[in-house]
Amino acid sequence: MGNKNIMICLESLDVGGVETAVFNQTIAFVEYGHKVIILAKKGIYTELLKEKGIICIDFSFELGNNFFQEKIDKIIELINKYKINEVHINQFPCILSVVPACMISNVPYIAYSHVGIEGVYEWYETTFNLYEDIFTFFFKNAYKIIAITESAKSNIINRFSINGDKIIVKNNGFNFSTINEIEAKPVDRINNMLIISRITCEKEISIKNAIDLFIEYWKKHKDVKLTIIGDGELKENIEEYIKSTGVSNCINMIGQKTMYYNI
Repeated sequence: MGNKNIMICLESLDVGGVETAVFNQTIAFVEYGHKVIILAKKGIYTELLKEKGIICIDFSFELGNNFFQEKIDKIIELINKYKINEVHINQFPCILSVVPACMISNVPYIAYSHVGIEGVYEWYETTFNLYEDIFTFFFKNAYKIIAITESAKSNIINRFSINGDKIIVKNNGFNFSTINEIEAKPVDRINNMLIISRITCEKEISIKNAIDLFIEYWKKHKDVKLTIIGDGELKENIEEYIKSTGVSNCINMIGQKTMYYNI
């Protein structure tokens, strides 16, 4: 495989699972000799990536029921400027601007599905009805599709009638060289559970589902605790949901954390 000029698109380079996965993937791409350009809002990873010579362009993707011509034109300009060979679309808000730019520029794109919990596709489709059609178009026209789990792959195949041959299951990678070695210990029973997530509209259903799963486990093991790390515009909404469960004393929301936190 020859070296490529790769454009990676996501909402931001701030705290988050997708963001961390992209950070680690980007470093790996560079180590393999590829040149990477990232389109995303600035975040905690921006300067770290720039220190490694990676071009990070502050770019805001919009959500709505229409395509965004001004942003499409800008992406086409960047594709031409940096002679992009391949585009990686990591998050669904990017679709409405990036997919048209790729098709106009005749540049292949790779579609990512980081969806591991039910409800995410439904949120987009009910909030912005354009996504009822655009999801199928997005996956059908992708050069390849990366799904983080087998269940995510099955979801794409069954929901959007996509040929499974073009879907690659690839778990999100983690760079273990960045942390100290730890000893794995067998666990007889779970004492602490942890949710790490942006607390935003598209994550609401997933977070509530995770809280419900915790409550089912709590019914059998009353000493278990749940910690939620993250922040966003729906923080108060989730706090109210926790109060409604009747087990709020076992659930702790601690906001955004960027360093190790002992639960």
